[in-house]
Amino acid sequence: MAVLQFYKHSELLFEHPLRSSSLTIGRSDRCDVALPGELISRTHLVLHRRGANWVLRDCSKHGVLVDGNPLEEKKLLQGGEWISVGAYRLRISKEIRQLEETHEEPTSAVDIIVASSEEIVSIKALIKVIEGTDKGEAFELSAKKNTVGRGEDAIALSDPSVVSNHAQFIVSRGRVMVSALNGPVFLDGLSVHDLTPVFPGECVRLGDTVLEVQQKQRSEQASSLGFGRLVSEDPLMRNVFGKLRCFAAHEAPILIMGESGTGKELAAHAVHECSKRNKGPYIAINCGAIPENLIESELFGHEKGAFTGAERRHDGVFHQANGGTLFLDELGELSLSSQSRLLRVLESGEVRRVGGRRIEHTDVRIVAASNRNLAKMIKEGSFRQDLLFRLSVLCVILPPLRERSSDISLLAHTLLKQMSPKKSMSKGALNKLKAHTWPGNVRELRNVLHRAVVLSRDVIQEQDVSFFSLEHGRLAETPCLPSVEEEQRIIKDLLLRCGHNISAVARELGIPRSTLVYRMKKLGVFISEEESVTVVD
Repeated sequence: MAVLQFYKHSELLFEHPLRSSSLTIGRSDRCDVALPGELISRTHLVLHRRGANWVLRDCSKHGVLVDGNPLEEKKLLQGGEWISVGAYRLRISKEIRQLEETHEEPTSAVDIIVASSEEIVSIKALIKVIEGTDKGEAFELSAKKNTVGRGEDAIALSDPSVVSNHAQFIVSRGRVMVSALNGPVFLDGLSVHDLTPVFPGECVRLGDTVLEVQQKQRSEQASSLGFGRLVSEDPLMRNVFGKLRCFAAHEAPILIMGESGTGKELAAHAVHECSKRNKGPYIAINCGAIPENLIESELFGHEKGAFTGAERRHDGVFHQANGGTLFLDELGELSLSSQSRLLRVLESGEVRRVGGRRIEHTDVRIVAASNRNLAKMIKEGSFRQDLLFRLSVLCVILPPLRERSSDISLLAHTLLKQMSPKKSMSKGALNKLKAHTWPGNVRELRNVLHRAVVLSRDVIQEQDVSFFSLEHGRLAETPCLPSVEEEQRIIKDLLLRCGHNISAVARELGIPRSTLVYRMKKLGVFISEEESVTVVD
């Protein structure tokens, strides 16, 4: 997996994995990676994935250098180029790295899981000693591979006729198989030479010990300490992880709801990794970032000459994700006409390229996400109800960080370990993080830590932790948030200055339009039919 390396002078500050299809870098906490500095614009540059390479686009007023040469507008990177941004130097490294494992084997790999809206039933495999010195002992086969024998084996027996690494029990989706390692194994009296299935009620003999394979069924609350790269100690979030882990075993579409920055794309990628499609491609697309006239081409592809500029045949994301998972991010940003085109493909399974006649069928599992209130949009007539029904067969809501403040310490230390393993954090810095309200959720936390890593020495101190908030109609660095009255005044003044254009105000503030709409609703700021701005307490 490629990573983006960040240097200051000759020191490597941190590395950012290039997992998504695009990456924004700038001074604003709304960027995927936030960098401090007077020569860093709010949104300085954007990287877009193009096949195995990346396209670099300059969005700043200060400029970008590539290998010492000014970037005109955009450039296709091959990997290894030095990108100069203010006082920082960036480089894409395509070296394949073996990452440290951060979570356990997916439960669905060793258990049979039956999920419903009411409960989750887990059927676990176990072996019970029915003859031998350990008679009556039962051992749960909790891992995918379980060695049985003497000494340091996962399942240790005291039978002197059993040797170390005597046998191995392998579990896949609740199905138990046994193989001989260093000792003889007999299944119902017959010698086992190869990996052999063992069904409940059947017996396996190792030396003088007889093991019976059994099943244990229990109804349990969906809960998991982590899911993919997502971690949490909050009971509500762990319940979400448990549901997502169960959903991953199915083929039905999944809808992930939640505010911006809560980790919807990480959840979608983890669903793919925990599913049987994990050997196939994972393709992510931001529906809100595609112009209306190109949406059909991006989704379904086009033939050569289909329109002006179509110089060659193009595969849409449905083709690219064939045999894998397609993640449709910011679903609520699609226009009604685009929603109709998407619904037609989802219902029929038929994909036709723009300008083409031949119908193709692709094998794609859909995971969609949105930070908007789709039910409200349906009532307003801006979102199709049938599309929501089609995509929300399985649905979860990721809670915002402010509703699970107990996770801040765990997330901060986890993210800091990923960014700079040698650095630590003082108690004062951690308390300052806990006192913040996190409107940008986990993305904002990551960016705050990125900035603190750059500004600190060996230990991140309280003064190294800083946030961004609204002040004087722009994003400005400050250790605290403005009062409600001050935020209301700022937004009201900008609305009047921008002719009541909410999108223009969002651009002035450097935040997504959906975030501004959410803040206006929370603050009671409304635009009346007479185009006057009112504040309702």
